[in-house]
Order: sequence, then structure tokens, then C-alpha cells
Amino acid sequence: MARVTLEKLLERSVKNMGKVDSVVKESTLEMIKRAYDKGINVQISAGMRTYAEQDALYAKGRTAPGNIVTKARAGHSNHNFGLAVDYFLVSHDGNVGHWDITRDMNANDVADWLEVANIAKSLGFEWGGDWKSFVDYPHLQMVGGLSTAQLRAGKRPNLVSKVKNPIKVVTKPTHKKVSGPVADYQKWLNKNYSVDLDVDNIYGPLTNKAAIKAYQVEMNKQYGAHLKVDGIYGHDSRNTTLNVKRGARGNITRIIQGLLICKGYDVKGFDGIFGAGLEAAVKRFQKANGLYVDGIVGVNTFVALLK
Repeated sequence: MARVTLEKLLERSVKNMGKVDSVVKESTLEMIKRAYDKGINVQISAGMRTYAEQDALYAKGRTAPGNIVTKARAGHSNHNFGLAVDYFLVSHDGNVGHWDITRDMNANDVADWLEVANIAKSLGFEWGGDWKSFVDYPHLQMVGGLSTAQLRAGKRPNLVSKVKNPIKVVTKPTHKKVSGPVADYQKWLNKNYSVDLDVDNIYGPLTNKAAIKAYQVEMNKQYGAHLKVDGIYGHDSRNTTLNVKRGARGNITRIIQGLLICKGYDVKGFDGIFGAGLEAAVKRFQKANGLYVDGIVGVNTFVALLK
């Protein structure tokens, strides 16, 4: 039986990790290569995770069937910022995944899972297997000392790669036309605000940042707010936040609709009109996030929407 190729493991992992931080990506690929050289087949199962995906994962074992697999709500996981990946072991031929942390495929009397973790740590990753409160054996992250609260506020770590010769993985384009509600929002942001998003129907940090830029542009254009268009919802942007409620019309309302759509809410149309459907969606969102439920999008609701 032929061994799965390194190229196949790398290609699968690139696809599964999505748009993670560039240093995280090249360090992950290097980890896979070093493990392969030791006779261990390892692959990435997850990387960049949308807020909606995180909420769905959090619901398992709580409000949805299954076991509890995470303690992190949306915006409280480093996956949501492209700074974490999850790995698993793969059979010799690459067709079967293994999550047995005692497995010793290369027969050197050291668990393969631990060998991979040690390789990852040598490249600068923090391993979830070392955690005390919630051990997460598949989890690797690089956060540069930042908390998720800081990441939600727009800060990003200054990561430095330890990889001397980064691996380049060329994936074959699918030429598949991407569609969906988030893709429609991304197209609208690109068309109206030149934010140059990849239209992938995935709500991640880049789409979130583009939405903030769009809001800043509209505040400058409509109200002379003189905000820096940087995609960071900081002190100045918060201080100029308006109360947007039923009856409002225009691009700010459309930005709000898009953010709710990205988080999985049905706003009854992406049309820039703050009607009954949007008001109901805002109330559901406020209730789900422990906010005062009034159907009005003020600063507290904006902060929660942009997490």
C-alpha cells in the first residue's frame, strides 16, 4: 500500500484551514512536512472559522445534539481571527483519520500526536494539550500575547515566522461561481467601497473589517464625522455611532442588514430599508447576546455585531 504523498496532505490542509494568518499558514505547512519526514501523516481539519460556524459549534451539547466541544462563543475563539488550526493524524494511505493521541505510527515509542505537538511548539505554536482548564489536543494557535477581547477590538499580533524556506502549495482552481447571502454582501461591499474582498461566502475578519470601513465611509459622507477609514471600530467610531431604528433607509441600514445576514439572521431583504423584518432580527440578535431588547441598533448593538 503506497503512502499518501506529502503534497496531498498539504493540499488538503490548505483547503481546510482557509484564510488563516500568513505566518500561521506557513508554520502549519512546515509542521506537516517535518512530521511527514518523521514518518507521521498529519493533516489540518480546521483553521479559519466564521462566527456562525463558531456559534454552531458552541451549541453542540448545549442547545444542539452532541457533546460539548468548545467553551468559546463566536468572537471568543482564536479560530475566528485566523490564528488557530486543528490537526489530526492520517493513516498510511491517507484515507482514514485518527484522533487516538497514543498512536505510534512510526514505531519510535513516542506518541505521534505528541511528536506533532512538539514540532508545532518549536515553530512558535501554543498547544491546547498543555492547557489545564479545557484540554484541547487538536488545537494549535499563535496569538502573540493578545486576548480575544483585544482581537475583537481590532488589534492583530505581530507574528514572526521561524520557517526559513516556506512551502508553496498550488491548489487547482475550481472555477466554481460562489453564491450565497454572505457572498452577496461581499459583492456589495466591493462595488460600493472598493474593499477588494474575495467573494467566498465566508464571514471572517476581512469581511468584518470591510463592513467597518463601509460604516466609516458613510459616517464621513453623510454626517461629516471625519473618521479614519481603517476598518477598526475604535473610540472615534463608537463616539459617532447613531441610533438606527425602524423607518431608517440607506447604506448604513444596509450595512446592518449585511452584518446580521453574516451572523445567520433572516432580515427579510437586503434592501437598505429598516422595516419590521429587520427590527425583528435585531431584537432576536439583542436577546441572544444579552443586550437590552428594543430593536434599535445603537452603540452596544453595533459592538456586538462587529465582534
